[in-house]
Amino acid sequence: MLAPDDVLAWFQRLEIPEHTRTVVGHIRSSGPSRRVGGGKSNVAGRYPSRKMGVTIQFESHRVELAGIYEMEHDVGVLEYFDQPPTIKLDYESPAGKRMGVLHTPDFFVIREKEAGWEEWKTEADLRQLIGYFSGMFSSWRIIFGPARSSFPLRSATRPSRASRQNRACRWRICCS
Repeated sequence: MLAPDDVLAWFQRLEIPEHTRTVVGHIRSSGPSRRVGGGKSNVAGRYPSRKMGVTIQFESHRVELAGIYEMEHDVGVLEYFDQPPTIKLDYESPAGKRMGVLHTPDFFVIREKEAGWEEWKTEADLRQLIGYFSGMFSSWRIIFGPARSSFPLRSATRPSRASRQNRACRWRICCS
C-alpha cells in the first residue's frame, strides 16, 4: 500500500483535481462495501495480498483470482481495492431516457498513469453484457454526489481458453 506522501506525489504528477482526490481518498480509506459469495459455478475466496497488506476477496477463482494474481505482480499497479464503494452509473437509454443504476465494481485500481473501477468478466459474459447494454456504453458517467466527475470505468476480461489463461485484455467501456 502506498504511503501518504506517495499518494500525494501521484496526485500531483497526474494533476488529479481535488474532487477526484476526495473520491480516491474515500475509496482508499473504506473497506470492501460487501462480502462476496460464490454463485452456482463460482468459487469465492480470499487472497492474502502482500502488496496491499490485507486480504482481498474474489467471487470467481477463474477470473477474479487470476486478475488478483496479475495485479499483485504487476509493477504498474500501485494499489487495488476489492468491492469498492458503490457507484452510480448514469447513462442515456437507447430511447433517450436518462437512467441510473447503482453498481459495486469488482475492483478499484490505482496504476502509475491512471486509476479507475474494473469489472472482471469472462469474454463470453462481457459479450453478453455488451449485447444487453448496446448503445449505452458511449454515454456512461460516474456520479459522485453534488460534484460530478468522470472517471473511466474499465472492464477486464480473461479469455476462457486454458492456453490463454495468463493473458488478460482490458476494454475501456465508457468515457465520452
